[in-house]
Amino acid sequence: MARSKHRRWRRPLAVALVVAGGLFIWLAPDERTGIGLLVAGVILEIAGITLEQRTDR
Repeated sequence: MARSKHRRWRRPLAVALVVAGGLFIWLAPDERTGIGLLVAGVILEIAGITLEQRTDR
């Protein structure tokens, strides 16, 4: 029962993570800070895609 309760939040959270990750990747400058933002963006993208795939099950 608890899973169905969380299922409705999983898809919007996944979309938000993918959007945030894309934004981080897009805004990353070419300096050390940019590398950190790029890595954070990729991690957020992976987390969002993983959540999205779990939602489809």
